Amino acid sequence: MASEVPTPTTALMLRGIRAGCQLTGLGERTVWLLVNCNALPHRRVGKAILFVPDEVAAWIRAGWPTDAGAADKVRRGMH
Repeated sequence: MASEVPTPTTALMLRGIRAGCQLTGLGERTVWLLVNCNALPHRRVGKAILFVPDEVAAWIRAGWPTDAGAADKVRRGMH
């Protein structure tokens, strides 16, 4: 079997708002607000919210943008 190149779907993902809190150092309410306006990079699988640590790190390096849709801009900048 060929080795697989890690992608956001196969890379380590952390589940739940508390994982987002641990990655960012922000409180639960703030993480929820940033997820709901798509400012903080995340993925939704059903009702689960997943965070890719590399995307969150890129978001932090980008200056913690809080504008709606910032997560998509950060993801595009990574590739």
